[in-house]
Amino acid sequence: MNIQAEKLELIKRIAEVNNRKIIEMLKAILIPDAKIRPDETALILSKPELTKKIKEARKEINDGKGVKVAVNNLWEAS
Repeated sequence: MNIQAEKLELIKRIAEVNNRKIIEMLKAILIPDAKIRPDETALILSKPELTKKIKEARKEINDGKGVKVAVNNLWEAS
């Protein structure tokens, strides 16, 4: 298949997409200067290892093991 035919096939498939998140992801890839970012929450939740870490962190906070950090000192936290 030649490059023009491949591009036309992609255009056809994109035109059929009705999912807003997919469109935003495509824009972020194809138009980086548009400053449109995919829904980070959806991306995180799509990765089981990250979801597990978040659940573990929530449990630690609920168990009183969290550490309060002022927003101004956020980058100094360890």
